[in-house]
Amino acid sequence: MHSLETGIVVSIAAFFFFSFLTFVFLRETNISNEILEKNDKEKLCYQIDGEGQYRPEIFNNVVNIIIEEGKLNEGENEE
Repeated sequence: MHSLETGIVVSIAAFFFFSFLTFVFLRETNISNEILEKNDKEKLCYQIDGEGQYRPEIFNNVVNIIIEEGKLNEGENEE
């Protein structure tokens, strides 16, 4: 009789476990699709008119300015 009860409990636990896995994988697929859509839309905006929100050249220029400023300041502080 215990094996029957154990089988029922294990089957119920397996059902909930696989339901949870299905939910997680479907949600992950939806999130990945949303990210791909946003990426494609932003890439098209950037390619067509250059008015997209993603501007890597500006970020690179700012980083280069900060790096160069740091190099210049290092030489002035040494006496």
